[in-house]
Amino acid sequence: MIKIRKNSLYPVGLLATALLLAGCGVENAEEGAGLAALERVVVALKPDKDPDAMLEKRQVLGAWLSDALERPVEVIVPASGAVIEQGLANGTIDIAWVSSTSLARYREAAVADLLVAGEIDGQTSYESYWVTLKDKP
Repeated sequence: MIKIRKNSLYPVGLLATALLLAGCGVENAEEGAGLAALERVVVALKPDKDPDAMLEKRQVLGAWLSDALERPVEVIVPASGAVIEQGLANGTIDIAWVSSTSLARYREAAVADLLVAGEIDGQTSYESYWVTLKDKP
């Protein structure tokens, strides 16, 4: 049994929930079936500032999800968000944990949609600010 500490991984519950919900109705365009019908699930995590720390998290998350979903789960950390976008578009990535900015780009490109959003202090959205030099466009 793998023990997972609260806040020790990318929100594991969020990913597991996303995969389980996907199997209950979100359609896979190529196969006409939800993720529950896949023999193997590929989960992509957006690259972090510390790839070495992500390696251990990736292995633990993959093992936990494989056990929970009773099928092989491969957790990958591609070199860039562009690789995740291409993987979602061509079907080599089934689900991804990405930032809101990446999600907006993927939705615009029609390669992904939001399945599950995390909640912080009762909110699923937040405000952000872009700061730039005054003389920049």
